[in-house]
Amino acid sequence: MNDSMAHPGEGLASLELPGWKTASSWTSALLLALLFLVSGLWKVVDPLGWSQRISQLNVPQSLSLAAALAFGIAETLGAVLIIVPRFRRWGAILVGALLLAFMAYFALNYNLLRGAECSCFPWVKRVVGPEFFMGDGLMLLLALCAGVWSKPSGSLRSALVIAGVVTVFAFVSYGVEAVRQTGTRSPDTNEPVTSILSFGPIAMVDSPCASLPMTTSPLAVGSSRTVRRPRSTQQFESQTAVRMRCPGSSETTMALSQP
Repeated sequence: MNDSMAHPGEGLASLELPGWKTASSWTSALLLALLFLVSGLWKVVDPLGWSQRISQLNVPQSLSLAAALAFGIAETLGAVLIIVPRFRRWGAILVGALLLAFMAYFALNYNLLRGAECSCFPWVKRVVGPEFFMGDGLMLLLALCAGVWSKPSGSLRSALVIAGVVTVFAFVSYGVEAVRQTGTRSPDTNEPVTSILSFGPIAMVDSPCASLPMTTSPLAVGSSRTVRRPRSTQQFESQTAVRMRCPGSSETTMALSQP
């Protein structure tokens, strides 16, 4: 009779993964969580700066800000989900989907973007090339290990709450950044400018606008305006700069401004 009875403990034991698979899943999840959390938060806290970087990767300017926010939210959410065991499989699916999308986009635009900087991490400089696809392929393998060697995900409601929190944080961060940017005004015209940064005169020489006539002229940048003025290079100690877009150019540069 004992032989014919079911033993629940044996059934549960059969569902347990070997120790090396569990360790591999945790290691892969931790590595991906670190990478994607840093990358996602970088986009979330600086969406305007990232919209400029994304527009330089052949993304239409009108979509660049939305893309920066969407990628920042998705990467941050993927990092949070993959680190929590009960959400790990969903997080691995999200991270894997992002990696596949990145690889597909750069593959389709490879001839145009080859050699372009595509760094998503502050401490890692990457350019579009064979190494880029190798790196993303390795991360895709880590996502596969983290997801396959983990338990099925559950508690969809809790996952949606996390997604909502990440989304709210992203839009609040964007609102703060937008207010800060529009609150900065030109010292000459008292009109809003995109940003004012400490700047040395040598960068102006290397900029794509260096050959343009240096007369005083306002340039429209979205809903804001910037002003560029001729300045003596001997007075760079007190100089500031404003971000601007050269006429007829897709590049963003800096123009010297009266402090």
